[in-house]
Amino acid sequence: MDKNRTRGAAKQLKGSVKAGVGRVTGNKSLELRGRAEKVAGRAQAGYGALKDEVRASKELARERKRRGRSS
Repeated sequence: MDKNRTRGAAKQLKGSVKAGVGRVTGNKSLELRGRAEKVAGRAQAGYGALKDEVRASKELARERKRRGRSS
């Protein structure tokens, strides 16, 4: 698993907590910063997932080439 996936998930969690605390305390600025961090974490996790898919596709292509298959 790509490190961006785990770091992104952690950032999402941290953002959710910040947004929740901001919502409960009435601190709009903290709530918005938390929501932004959550979105950034989601993007980072998606990037990591994409990298994992590319890596898996490359490995599959190498394996097929090694076995002499073209598709």
